Amino acid sequence: MKVITLGRSILVHKCLSLIKTLTEWIIRQINFMQYPDSQNETADLIESNANNNGLLNRSFQTQERVKQLLENSQVVIFSCQPQPKYPIIFISNNVKILLGYDVAILLKEKDVWHTYVPPSDQDKWQNAFVQLLVKENYIHEAQFLHANGNFCWLRVEMLLIKDEGGNISEILGYFVDITDRKEAEMQLSTAENRLKTVIETVGSGITLSDQKGNFYIFNSKMTEITGYSLEDAQSHSDFLALLYPGSKSYSQAQSRLDNVALMGSIFNAETTIPTKNGELKTLLLSTVMMEDQDNPLFLSTFQDITPLKRAEKALCQMIVQEHLIWEITHKIRQSLNLEDILNTTVTEVQQLLECDRVFIYRIFPNRQGKIIAETNPNELLKTQPSPTPLIPLDCYEKFSQGGIRVLNNIHHDPTDPEMFKVIKYWGIDSAIMVPLLEMNQLWGLLIVDKNQGLPHWLKWEANLLRQISEQVGIAIQQSHLYQETQDQAHRAQILNQVIQVIRQSLDLDTIFSMAITEIVSVLGLDRACILQYLPQQKQWQEVACFGDHHSIIPSVFPPMQQTYCLESDDFNVLTSEEIQHLTGILGNWLPIPLRVGSETWGCLGLLKQQNLNGWKESEIELTCAISEQLAIAIQQSKIYQELQIANQQLLRLATIDGLTQVANRRRFDQYLEQQWQDLQAEKSSLALILCDIDYFKQYNDYYGHLTGDSCLKKVAQALENILRDPVDLVARYGGEEFAIILPHTSWNQAIKLAQHIQNSMLQLQLPHANSRVSQWLTLSLGIACTIPSDEISPSALIGGADQALYLAKQQGRACYCTHEMDAI
Repeated sequence: MKVITLGRSILVHKCLSLIKTLTEWIIRQINFMQYPDSQNETADLIESNANNNGLLNRSFQTQERVKQLLENSQVVIFSCQPQPKYPIIFISNNVKILLGYDVAILLKEKDVWHTYVPPSDQDKWQNAFVQLLVKENYIHEAQFLHANGNFCWLRVEMLLIKDEGGNISEILGYFVDITDRKEAEMQLSTAENRLKTVIETVGSGITLSDQKGNFYIFNSKMTEITGYSLEDAQSHSDFLALLYPGSKSYSQAQSRLDNVALMGSIFNAETTIPTKNGELKTLLLSTVMMEDQDNPLFLSTFQDITPLKRAEKALCQMIVQEHLIWEITHKIRQSLNLEDILNTTVTEVQQLLECDRVFIYRIFPNRQGKIIAETNPNELLKTQPSPTPLIPLDCYEKFSQGGIRVLNNIHHDPTDPEMFKVIKYWGIDSAIMVPLLEMNQLWGLLIVDKNQGLPHWLKWEANLLRQISEQVGIAIQQSHLYQETQDQAHRAQILNQVIQVIRQSLDLDTIFSMAITEIVSVLGLDRACILQYLPQQKQWQEVACFGDHHSIIPSVFPPMQQTYCLESDDFNVLTSEEIQHLTGILGNWLPIPLRVGSETWGCLGLLKQQNLNGWKESEIELTCAISEQLAIAIQQSKIYQELQIANQQLLRLATIDGLTQVANRRRFDQYLEQQWQDLQAEKSSLALILCDIDYFKQYNDYYGHLTGDSCLKKVAQALENILRDPVDLVARYGGEEFAIILPHTSWNQAIKLAQHIQNSMLQLQLPHANSRVSQWLTLSLGIACTIPSDEISPSALIGGADQALYLAKQQGRACYCTHEMDAI
């Protein structure tokens, strides 16, 4: 056997030697100690060895000595049977000291290894005995229940005892209390877990290594920073060379370690390393040396300050950019003339970025545009037979939201097909397109073209152009304010007038009539018209006009000839010539499309016959704004009409029973309350009839629910056909019950109507094979009548009719009963 030393318990070596020497003797004595009936056999044995009394006395002395050692020892010796539940057949008395149990208690227990161990350890104990049978000697650590109710930890060593035939005769073992050690181990484990948690959750990379390059700590943050794991660091012969591949950087790293060894620490040293994926990162390094016997350890922390360094670099670039922007802004704002501002912008940007070409492309609200300022003009553009293609709508919207388009190579970068046409039209292969916004509206594009070498545009260049575009947008706004202050105020007034007129009504005819009159008046036009396109007829219809030629214009124009049609069937924009063709009126027409959502609804046409110089940009912008308001008004009118229809449908759905199409319970309650109030004021009578289909459950069971639903519909229709007064109301009260509200109806009139209902139902001759009163479908009716007043409520009338209906059912069904109301 093996003996271990734990806590305060130290077993004397001599005691253990005696235990080993006398083990066999103890085994022989077990039966004697536990089975008193064997005393006679023992006595005979003693008598037969009477000549050896001296030896026996010494044996008993040794036994007493062993007993004394065991009682004072913290090692409990036990013996148990090998099968089936390994009951204890001997255990030393000091178990009382160790576990608090008397020996007799444990000897009586037949399943001690199950009863006195926690459920979680029962399998461990069983496995220990299985292993013992295989290995013949087994050491086991597990919990055991102390007499005080707590579980303690035991270290148990067991040995198989075999007889001369090699058969297992018993199991001999000992155990000691290792609870203190286990608690210390758990405390140590808890401390280790806490330390590990701190190391893993701290925001810095942490390593612990020695001078030989062996790593003991390499936390997850360090892996996140460098891309290397602890295994990578441990497996590499010189991990420092991996972090510092350059000879100079490696020498500096070695020098830092030497300084740490000399000074004991180094703090906040900046260093740059390549990560596992090749990315360069700047780290803030702090290292302290820890003495560990003859092997000094280096505890290091690493903070990734790469974002900070980038921010510092960006800040420096921003300072330079701000200075450049200030210089350009200063030159731009030396003039309030728009042409001078734009020419200065393209010139300064070209000199700053050393690009091939810079131009400003003015974009109008209809997505058409033109180049209005340019350096190194592209002569090929002047020879283009067709106008500039429209900016695609999605690109237009992105530009309107301030989005920048960076194009490194038109042939490689993904580009919208329509936008590709525009870019090719401009003759550029690599460019940055920056929107110019005036009062948050897209005014144009600042386009920087650098075709030679097809460079990769840098982020700072795009940011610089964005800031320049913001300043240009401000300058454009200031120029317009300077040059067109009065005109702009007048246009704003005109627009507000038109908007106010438009918003006075949701009727389209009224909106068009008032708007077209106002537009002609404020803009001094000869004529204005609103044309609606009818896609099914492929015709244009004049829905509003104002001018001298109103009487000769047809309301619906014939289909346009092919020569005047657009290339597609979608009439997105009418040209001036097309409007002339449609109206038969010559002049300089300004067509403005009216788009509702993504569809073209029609066109706003404006005519100035004496306008030889064309339309001013301000006039175009104003009319475009007006057309947008008209389009909104058209859409709102449509929505309003749809809403009215929807509200009517919802109202009907909310008050009509879905199956029978008569009023539902909600409508019944509302109508009864309404009639109650009205008839109370008039002091007129109000009758209520509740109808219930007799044996309707049996009807459903016999004919099926689909036939039952059809039956309910027929009954509801029959009840509605019987009523003649528009104020009478039939409602489905619930299930197979119907209610009839009869304003201005007396008792006699209500009774006659009930009789009429019963006769009509018999005339329908709806078969009811499971009815107990008739071969046809019948109704039971309850009648109540009263004059509404403050003394009674509508619920009393309903209750009266319900009682009458109940009485009719009690009297055999297929009849009607009445209920006298106090107030009638």
